[in-house]
Amino acid sequence: ASRRYELTWVTTALAESGPFIPDPGASLEITAAAEVATDGTVAATTTADLRKFQINLFGVIEIVLDHVTFIARPGNKPDVDVAVTDVNFLGALGFVQKITDYLSLGGFTDPPSIDVSAAGIAIGYTLAIPSITVGVFSLQNLRLGAAITLPFDGTPLRARFALSAREDPFTITVMIFGGGGFFAIAVGLDGVEGLELLLEFGGNWALDFGVASGGVHAMAGVYIRLDGPSDTTSLTGYVRAGGHLSVLGIVSISLEFYLGLTYEESGGSKRAWGEASMTFEVEVLFFSVGFTASVRREFSGSSTARTFQDALAPDEWAEYCAAFAA
Repeated sequence: ASRRYELTWVTTALAESGPFIPDPGASLEITAAAEVATDGTVAATTTADLRKFQINLFGVIEIVLDHVTFIARPGNKPDVDVAVTDVNFLGALGFVQKITDYLSLGGFTDPPSIDVSAAGIAIGYTLAIPSITVGVFSLQNLRLGAAITLPFDGTPLRARFALSAREDPFTITVMIFGGGGFFAIAVGLDGVEGLELLLEFGGNWALDFGVASGGVHAMAGVYIRLDGPSDTTSLTGYVRAGGHLSVLGIVSISLEFYLGLTYEESGGSKRAWGEASMTFEVEVLFFSVGFTASVRREFSGSSTARTFQDALAPDEWAEYCAAFAA
């Protein structure tokens, strides 16, 4: 008959260390079992179970986990069970804390997407939130995406959360006023990898004069982007407006105007610039003509740009002042 050897180690003496924060009742249990057959072959099974703890990702996102269980059996892929009970946005991201109501729906328990390899574990899910319509208020195209990567190769744990996407933002409509946006953040134990946020709001008006119909729109918004690897942060405020007009379906005219101001800080350099563009198009039956004009002006250079003091030597400044004194 085969012989079985088993070693179990359990501890509740878990101390806070860096991003790891144990909760009351936190425990770690590791079990190693080996079955030795009569022919000398060995089948080993390893189980690790870590319960009741939190991971604080660089003071930006706090992930609360009920347990992480890892089971390695002979001849099978590792079996991993990760249960996330809550996600909290911290510090400057506290304004998006409301979306954690949707993060507690159990998407990380038996998630639709899980990949276990020699490099680590990647789990995630995407949740489409149904459209909400109450009277003149409408919220549409809202989707939540979440993913956590637990590496085995020594690289830091990483997490990503997104609310809709840049190419497909959510929309909010209140009577003739509307807006939308998206939010995404990727963060690891070594810092914030990236953050994108777009919010815009404005109005859209339809016009109908019988022989002519069209519409006008005006939107204002803010776009924030942070790129951790390149240490670049940019903030853009913009206004865009436009309209279109069609006369008896024969003549169509459209106009789009954009004005934006961007501030960017990259490493030790800082700069700000304004950008304006206008697109105009006229279509008559099967013929159309259009043009786009744009202009860009930089208001400040890098932090290493030459100052007025650098541009003039002391004797040149004295000569300049003497010319006015005369």
